[in-house]
Amino acid sequence: MNERDPWIELDSFEISQFLDKVYDEDFAPLLTGRAFELRKKKLRFFDGYEHFVLSNKSMLPHFNLDFLSNGQDVLYMDGSEHPLELLVQRGCLKLTKDNILEYLSFFSLAAFYPNRKVKFIIDPKKSPYSGPSAMGHHFNILKYHSNTMVEYSEAEQCFFITIPVLYNGETVKGFVQVSHDGEIHIKQPVHVPLMDKSRDHAPLLYSHPYEHDLLEQNLDILRISETGAQLLNGYLNRGDKLTIMSGVEHGFIAPHEGIAFVIAPQNMDTYSPYQLFDIIAALKDLELQSEGYDRGDPFNQEGQYIRLNTVYNLEIVEILCKIVTELEQSDFSEVPLKFRRLGYDKIYGAYKHGEDKETLYNILLNTVYEE
Repeated sequence: MNERDPWIELDSFEISQFLDKVYDEDFAPLLTGRAFELRKKKLRFFDGYEHFVLSNKSMLPHFNLDFLSNGQDVLYMDGSEHPLELLVQRGCLKLTKDNILEYLSFFSLAAFYPNRKVKFIIDPKKSPYSGPSAMGHHFNILKYHSNTMVEYSEAEQCFFITIPVLYNGETVKGFVQVSHDGEIHIKQPVHVPLMDKSRDHAPLLYSHPYEHDLLEQNLDILRISETGAQLLNGYLNRGDKLTIMSGVEHGFIAPHEGIAFVIAPQNMDTYSPYQLFDIIAALKDLELQSEGYDRGDPFNQEGQYIRLNTVYNLEIVEILCKIVTELEQSDFSEVPLKFRRLGYDKIYGAYKHGEDKETLYNILLNTVYEE
């Protein structure tokens, strides 16, 4: 987003009011507590609406839920194009040459299509990947970003844009056409229609339409790992509850003992390594809570809270590394690749080389909390 539109942090009274608006009894554990932060940012392409991020600070990194709101009406961002298309239908979309790139950037955040894996790269400072591939992507981003161009055709009533895009794991030059109603047509490197009004508009809910299938598919992969199977058996024996919910990108939280949530974009209907990692993390978090561990109080001294969370999260990361290694040995080559891309390349390499716990702790502390 544009730097002239900074994030604005809201006060405790505004947070309380917002929580009342977005409360859902079925997701009460997710939306109750005292450790919330609420930020908002202006969206110059949506008239009157802002991007709100509700962060649960009871864990590090924070667990986020995204919303669109004009102060009265609130739309949950479920990881699909749905909330954006609803605002288009209401006549809120106001595209100009000055904000069209921001619109594409926000779309890349807001909507995920499993079978249309294209991501627009607007900010040259941000590589789409971490780990060893990041440098190559960064140079390609700089190369293609220098040729970024936005043109508007009065005759065709649409924008023609040249920007770097991420496609099939590669950063390449992209040509994109955007109409005034927000419909996006990628022309290069592949022909892909986005925001094409091809879906039905069901109510915006936290629940995920493919929750059962997603959970079963991911757990089937997890069972292939001996460590994963043991982790899953503990979860089943305790009678804990893990819910896959709709949302932007991915993430997990176990807000109370025996209850956890994992985010998957609403269009996601098949297994994904990213959801698998979050499921593993959530299951381990539930196990740690059942054994009496906790992350500390977020209202205590910040350094102490970070250290406690690093110790806690190291337990999660170690079991992730172990399961990823076992799946790699079972020919799931995509799993370690995606794990490294998430930013765990250094700690995964150290784990595989048998580094001690103190070394892993310092890597986790420096790479996760200080970047």
